[in-house]
Amino acid sequence: MVPSTKQLILGASALVVGSLVYVLDRPASSVYFVPEALSLYSPSASVFGPMGNHLPTFFHVVAFALLTSGAAGCRSLVCLAVAVVGWTLVDGLFELAQYDAVAESLVRHIPTWFQHVPVLDNTRAYLLRGEFDPRDLASIAVGGLSAFALGWWTLRVPRHAP
Repeated sequence: MVPSTKQLILGASALVVGSLVYVLDRPASSVYFVPEALSLYSPSASVFGPMGNHLPTFFHVVAFALLTSGAAGCRSLVCLAVAVVGWTLVDGLFELAQYDAVAESLVRHIPTWFQHVPVLDNTRAYLLRGEFDPRDLASIAVGGLSAFALGWWTLRVPRHAP
């Protein structure tokens, strides 16, 4: 298994662009992983406009599907499809988990040890403060299709011999 450099670069690029939405268009107080010192947020200037509300879900699927297929060295459409469908489902389930009735039910089952593990310590806040939005589900689906198209393109581009 040889990692796909093209898929890894595309995935990392999508991750950077998606992260820029948080750095530029969201207050640091509302973003788990952006410290105040790195935030460039200004309430008077939105860089991404209304699309900024849905770009993170789009870029998350694109980034992680391509990073996964790239790291796995996917050289077939089946392998690529598994990575894309897997991340599309994960992101879709996380979006559905923010639906009020679902979130309230899930929060009751969060183990107490989550509060001592970085990233997992934000699970309760993610579920209860996050907002379910059907448009995010649409951006996740479009992200999955885009990741598949980009991955397919990397499989079709001729490889140069070392």
